[in-house]
Amino acid sequence: FLLLYTSKNIRKGIFTGTMLFVVLTQAFLLFSGIAIRGQNTATSSDRIIYIPDDYKELAAYLDTTQTNTGYILPVPPANFGHFILSPTEKHLGQDLVIKLVQNPVTTPDEYSSMSMNTYQKIKKVFANNLAGISDLPIEYFLVRKDLEFIAPETDLNLTRNSEIIKVFENKSLVLYRDISAAKIIEAENANIISFKSVSPVEYKVRVAGIKDDSVLVLNNSFNTGWKVYMEKPNDSNSTSWYSKFSFYPNRNNELFIATNTLHSDYSNQWNINRSQIIQNHSTDFYKLADDKESIEAYFTIYYQPQTNFYIFAAITVFFAIIYATFIFVKHDE
Repeated sequence: FLLLYTSKNIRKGIFTGTMLFVVLTQAFLLFSGIAIRGQNTATSSDRIIYIPDDYKELAAYLDTTQTNTGYILPVPPANFGHFILSPTEKHLGQDLVIKLVQNPVTTPDEYSSMSMNTYQKIKKVFANNLAGISDLPIEYFLVRKDLEFIAPETDLNLTRNSEIIKVFENKSLVLYRDISAAKIIEAENANIISFKSVSPVEYKVRVAGIKDDSVLVLNNSFNTGWKVYMEKPNDSNSTSWYSKFSFYPNRNNELFIATNTLHSDYSNQWNINRSQIIQNHSTDFYKLADDKESIEAYFTIYYQPQTNFYIFAAITVFFAIIYATFIFVKHDE
């Protein structure tokens, strides 16, 4: 009602300019690259609610360990819920822990963006008393005591598995770690030297011992939108969001497009063939091992549809500016 009233009683130029200013101001974090990459940083300014010390202690512990090789699974898995922040304050809404920790968090839900194959696989593991849990990239189990209902810790029998150990506990949260859990990024017939999660849609990977039958695995829900790109070692640290536009097109990476296939009934895998890499890429992209039988290379695993989001966001801003300019010019005439 307020918008309709002001639009009729305020000059079009002033109204349009004010609305455009408000929209751009509210969307600053999105277009600045912080929220758009899905990253939680110390400079994020969306902290508009009280953060309990228990949450801060957990985030500090995970930041100190710096493993980031697997997911955190909250128990019970609640993206949204009724959380007890303190004896006098409660929070109804999105889980705040997800916003604080750097580790990726997964909450199995058949109505979420998780693929049905992945959901069914996790559901089957839980139905079988966690048999086969180490085949999944779930490194941590976060048992919640801050919900209105008591977390079913006894039903999980976490301590029955000798590979799962308690590593952190306070009044609201208990954290268990599966020391034998699968990693988010793995390789078959090759060795993962290092990998870094830049954001939920991008991983930087360094692989050695690559031979003709080597396979790179991303233990994330299978989607043909995931792409693997070779990078020069000097470029492997580039994480700027605008660098993704260079992926349209990239002939150096067509080698891997057709090899993205289903792995373990739910995740992604690519054949990274030594002979094909040598044949299609210059030595700037790989390093020949001392044994001359294998190579070392750097890769970026990236969710390609994210670039589409960048492009359409830019188009939206462009036409918003054109529209505002048209209103001003027409009003002056």
